[in-house]
Amino acid sequence: MSERSKLISRLLSERDYRAAYIRAKLDVLIPSQLHALRLREDMTQPVLAEEAGMLQARISAMESPGKVNFNRETLVRMAATFRVGLLVKFVPFSEMLRWENEFGQDTFNVTKLDNDVEFLQPAARAVHVRRRVRRNRSPRHPSAVEKTPQIPVGAQMRFPFEPRWEQEGIMATDELESSGLIYESAEDFSESYANNVYFESSAWDLKLIFGQLDQGEGKVKIVQHTAVTLPWTQVKLLSYWIKGHLQAHEMANGKVQIPPSIFPPELPPPTEKLKKSDPNVEAIYALFNRLRNELVSDQKG
Repeated sequence: MSERSKLISRLLSERDYRAAYIRAKLDVLIPSQLHALRLREDMTQPVLAEEAGMLQARISAMESPGKVNFNRETLVRMAATFRVGLLVKFVPFSEMLRWENEFGQDTFNVTKLDNDVEFLQPAARAVHVRRRVRRNRSPRHPSAVEKTPQIPVGAQMRFPFEPRWEQEGIMATDELESSGLIYESAEDFSESYANNVYFESSAWDLKLIFGQLDQGEGKVKIVQHTAVTLPWTQVKLLSYWIKGHLQAHEMANGKVQIPPSIFPPELPPPTEKLKKSDPNVEAIYALFNRLRNELVSDQKG
């Protein structure tokens, strides 16, 4: 009998073993969530202890798997301190295991009360539904049919040759169309133009801050108006789709030229202070300079 089979057999037959199994999962997942929430807020343990009205040693113990037997009031206090809600529910073993397997401290994020628009503004939940899955799709621009390549399903996107032709979701096309998938736009949905993007990266995600050049009032400035934060998994997928869209656009319309005045400058060698603070900084600078050189070569090609 395999180890898996033995585990299943004992879970099916022994109540105490089931309790121990569940307890072992919680002994890891609760501390991991607390640790991730603290790092997300860029808080030290002493600062969190002060906010929660606890000793720093208690915070340290709660972030260590298996060291604390959590009760409801402790979890409620921590949720209130982090300004998030708390949900305790009974679930199938499969759901518990799936949640454990999908959990990652780098990607775990909970919207704080201050930013929880759905809670603070219930009216925003009312949405205008636009159906975008049609069982019998026909191109709206017949002239573009032969130029529209077949691309794999994998993300929400629009291809440049056919404004309304879409590939959606992560499932096969037949499954997608039979699922009745819809998009919903909130009442406060808006579109904005940006000709400047500022990046802020962390271990967990990448923030894109969009802005627009303003040359009024006798001076040049960038007015930033929108920020979008993406987890690194989505950043990597997004880079794939953006690269595909750009190359497809250039195939159809010619090379996109970058004005010399906004071409990214070559990075100077990092300072000694930077080298000491990050052992990877030289490699990172070299990477960006290599990417810049490739962009220069592409513009000349």
